[in-house]
Amino acid sequence: MDRAVTYIANCVGYLLRVFVVWVAVVTLYIQINALPTQIPPAVMYGMTQVRTIDDLLQMLDQPVKPVIPGQGKNSAWDLEVTQGQGVIADDDDEDRDEHDGDDSDEDSGSERQKPVPAVLTGYQSHPKTMLTPLQFSDVEPLPSCIPREAVIQVLPETSKPHVMFWPGCVTVKRCGGCCNSDLHECQPTRSETVQVKVVQMEYTPRARRYFQFDGIVIRNITNHTDCSCQCKIKPQDCNPVTQVHNNCQCQCKKLVSCPARKLWDPVRCQCVCITSQQDRRCLKRQEWDDNSCSCTCRKDLEASCRPPHWFNRRRCKCQRRST
Repeated sequence: MDRAVTYIANCVGYLLRVFVVWVAVVTLYIQINALPTQIPPAVMYGMTQVRTIDDLLQMLDQPVKPVIPGQGKNSAWDLEVTQGQGVIADDDDEDRDEHDGDDSDEDSGSERQKPVPAVLTGYQSHPKTMLTPLQFSDVEPLPSCIPREAVIQVLPETSKPHVMFWPGCVTVKRCGGCCNSDLHECQPTRSETVQVKVVQMEYTPRARRYFQFDGIVIRNITNHTDCSCQCKIKPQDCNPVTQVHNNCQCQCKKLVSCPARKLWDPVRCQCVCITSQQDRRCLKRQEWDDNSCSCTCRKDLEASCRPPHWFNRRRCKCQRRST
């Protein structure tokens, strides 16, 4: 009876080990063949240089095929010809005349090669289809990063809440546009101060119309004159001790392999404990230690323990030495 139980237990253990290995192999296969779920920052950094359709085609690794208006018989979409399977029949009358009357092939019994119907490539994906800028003529252009008209509110000084300006808003130039990258934003590279004249009014509750004319005043407004796509994250935003500014990001100066129970944190550039907040709850005389990722005795208790006492680290208590 005991031998049978032992045999069954061994079989169950073997099956469990086989199942664990199978799960590990399947998980590894899924990870290897999984598609990337996020565009790499380096690729996003380069997208800021894509300003036109020609730039986009270069990013798509497609050779730009020059299209001369008036020389093509087709629309923006080229007709695809399969090499070695015939030619497309030409509608040119002159080419037809050259072959009219030439029936030597027919007399010899040979059959003329029939034209292969043209295939309109359209938006299809084909390894022999060359994309051209003319095919993207209906795509919206990229809004450039330039000074654009913007409505700015003219506010009085905070120390004068009873003062109001008219008009309350003016039109100036402010940087705006698309940088085509989440790492960049349209920022001013040069600006100037312009003066605008507005009517200043003072609120007086005892007046018949509540506001009294207080003159025409000049307000200074910032006007952007030049713009460019710049990094959202600046070098001064990075920690100079542990980080370096690269590709509009704060990246760690060095990467290290983390020990057990720790995981690399790319923000703090150090290994951090992977335990949850609930696991970090320690006893009364203990505190959480990020180095060991465990609860340890409070340092103040150990520091306050003086001879002839000794500190018991198992109980986190200062005890008298036994004589």
